[in-house]
Amino acid sequence: MKKFIISVLCLLMATPAFAKSTVLVQSLNNFSSLRPQYNLSFKVAKTHKFKNGFTLEKGTVINTKVEKITEPKRGKRDVYIVVHPTDMNIPARHQKRAFKSPHLMAKITPHKKMNKKQAAQKGAVSATGFVIPGFSQAYYFYKGYDNPEKGKSRLASGGRNAYKNSPLSYVEKGKELKIKQGDYLKMKFYDENKPKWQIFKSL
Repeated sequence: MKKFIISVLCLLMATPAFAKSTVLVQSLNNFSSLRPQYNLSFKVAKTHKFKNGFTLEKGTVINTKVEKITEPKRGKRDVYIVVHPTDMNIPARHQKRAFKSPHLMAKITPHKKMNKKQAAQKGAVSATGFVIPGFSQAYYFYKGYDNPEKGKSRLASGGRNAYKNSPLSYVEKGKELKIKQGDYLKMKFYDENKPKWQIFKSL
């Protein structure tokens, strides 16, 4: 038990370091993993400061080439893409700058907003589910029952919601990636020649 607690604490302490390399961006293109295009541009949605002090200013446009498109896998592992950033335009400074490293890559995944109430509910369910197995399924059934889907009965909605949030649903494959112009995304930078867990300092 002591080792488990130490491991959890280490993970919690490491989280901010990983976040240093993840930038919130907005897509300037439409994209579908079923019919992909290979030149994509993203606009920095929030000013981001890297560990060594380098800053990506809000509004900066990052041009990229798609290098990898994953496939949907069982365990609800959704499709994501890996891009190679080629250059960036900084409108506020009227500057264009090329990225020098040929090994610079970025993983693109959807940015899913979650409000504080949802986060608290999920945290509470996870904690309670750990202590009282099956409680989380009952909770999600009630949530679906209380807010039925359009065209579905309360019982059907409750059952579907409980299934979606149960371990059973993880036998399903993940989803294809569909991006609309204007969608917010997470852009996680890394050097393909270095271990993924290593802290990324700068572009």
